[in-house]
Amino acid sequence: MKRFLILSICVTLLTGCAGMRFKSDLKNAMQPEALRSTYNTQPMNFKEISKCADLSVSFVNDEKRNMNINIVPGAIFSPNWNINPHELTGQIINYLEKSYRQCRVLSIPSSTKIIYLSIKEITGWPTGIFRFTSYAHLQINVFIPGINFKETYTIDRSSGYLYDAMAYSIHELTWQIIND
Repeated sequence: MKRFLILSICVTLLTGCAGMRFKSDLKNAMQPEALRSTYNTQPMNFKEISKCADLSVSFVNDEKRNMNINIVPGAIFSPNWNINPHELTGQIINYLEKSYRQCRVLSIPSSTKIIYLSIKEITGWPTGIFRFTSYAHLQINVFIPGINFKETYTIDRSSGYLYDAMAYSIHELTWQIIND
C-alpha cells in the first residue's frame, strides 16, 4: 500500500509538469514554413486562378469562451493542460493569415470577404506511462456569411508531443479550409 501511494504521488508530480509549457510549445510548433515542408503542402496561387481583383479576406474570432479549459480528459491532478479557446482561435487565425499569404491572398480587416472562426471541440491525450504517442482532436466551426457557407472541420492527429499533435491538427485544418 505504501509503494502504491508513493508511485501515485510520483506519477502525479511527473504528469503535472508535462503540460507546464504547453501554450508556449504549441505557439513555437506552429511555424507555417516548417509544417508546410513536413506535410509537403503546395500552396495554390489564387492570384493566377481567381477572376477577382480584390484578393483579400478578413478573419473574425467568433469564439465566445475566454477562459481556460482543460483539454485532457481525466487530468484532475494536472491543471497545466489548460488552454483558452479564444486565444487558441486567435493563434489559428494568425496561422490562417500566414497560410493565405502564401496563396497570394491578403488578410485585411476592412475586406468584404469575412470568415468567422470558433472552436467546437478540442481535446488531447498526452504521452504517458502506458501511451507512447500523443493525440489531438480538434473541431473548428467556419462561417462565411457572404456565400452562406457553414462547415465544421474535424481532424485527429498524433505525434510524440501533444503540442506537436495540436500544431499538426491546426496545419491540416487550415489547409482544408483554404482548399475548400
